[in-house]
Amino acid sequence: MTVLSDVDVLSSAGTLLDHPRGRGSILDSGSDEFDDSTMLLWGMPVRLARAEIDSAARIRQLSREVCRGRAVRIRPGVFAPQPGWDEARPRQRFLTTVAAMAFARPVSPVFCRQAALVLHDLPMVNVPQTVATRTLSQGSARKRRPVPAEESTFRVFSEACHLWPSAWRELRKTGDPVVESLLPDGTVLTAEALVCAVADTVPLLPLSDAVAVLDALMSGRRNRSESRRAEEPWSMEDLVAAASWCTSAGARQRYLACVALASERSESVAESWSKVRFHELGFEAPVQQEVLHDAQGEEIARGDFWWDGGRILGECDGLKKYSGPDSYSGESTVDVLRKEREREDRIRAEGIIMVRWDWSDLKHPRRLAWKLDRAGVPRRG
Repeated sequence: MTVLSDVDVLSSAGTLLDHPRGRGSILDSGSDEFDDSTMLLWGMPVRLARAEIDSAARIRQLSREVCRGRAVRIRPGVFAPQPGWDEARPRQRFLTTVAAMAFARPVSPVFCRQAALVLHDLPMVNVPQTVATRTLSQGSARKRRPVPAEESTFRVFSEACHLWPSAWRELRKTGDPVVESLLPDGTVLTAEALVCAVADTVPLLPLSDAVAVLDALMSGRRNRSESRRAEEPWSMEDLVAAASWCTSAGARQRYLACVALASERSESVAESWSKVRFHELGFEAPVQQEVLHDAQGEEIARGDFWWDGGRILGECDGLKKYSGPDSYSGESTVDVLRKEREREDRIRAEGIIMVRWDWSDLKHPRRLAWKLDRAGVPRRG
């Protein structure tokens, strides 16, 4: 990843945004869903309206479309069709808003906290409702709620502008990067360096979301865009070292508590959430990705979670596993179910107890606790 100084990043992004016609080079071509000048941003058609390139009548027309509930004003001068906005996934709406904020300002903002984590391709189950940026001015630190989108199912994201942490002043003298130029989906944006975003944001997140972020860093499991260069997974030493960027003693303590639960063995966000739920509910920590063998020594399974004392195998089932051509294996739902049944029969034949849960159980911990207790999963003494 290209690392630039504050001045280099802001000036290079600002130059790009100062040339309205240049934006077409970082966006896909037109879409019939909105009009002939629409461009695609993360798969969503958007229309940029600028006084220097659009007539007053054209801008008024777009405003009328918003009033009629046919379009959504994501940010001043940035519009999306209302159906496309409502049908998009939360992460897609969030990223489109981030890009819209960059297009709507003469100088690209520096995105921070959860916005920075998303731009760094890290998983975020609960997409934030606020896009956070940094400022050097005390008077600019504020929260702004845009005008709600009429007739739209989903509201437009609000903004929060935060001061640069004073705790980083001395650390920045060591030469460590604070902002980086990112290229998700071909769009030039600016965000805090990954180590800063992680140390500043993880202590603020719910424990399950925080551990999911750290697990993704350790396993190298990122929502990587084609235009982004692959990065090396973080080690436990890397996670601990990042604590020096925490902005207070309390934040550092919360951060290290999250690090204590992190592991490179978690292969999905659901597994990260499961691990946190075991901890919160008082169950013993299992071994992750244990390889099981039958009496003849033949491998029969590699399980998500294994409690050796009770010979209990725990499996967290995500919907992706059974979604046909879109599943991890690409096989049909019928074939996946058949193979899972055969696998489970072999496991149970060895006297192993199996317990399964899914996302609905993870979001209702008492239901998960009941399943684990019924299977005999041991609790911490």
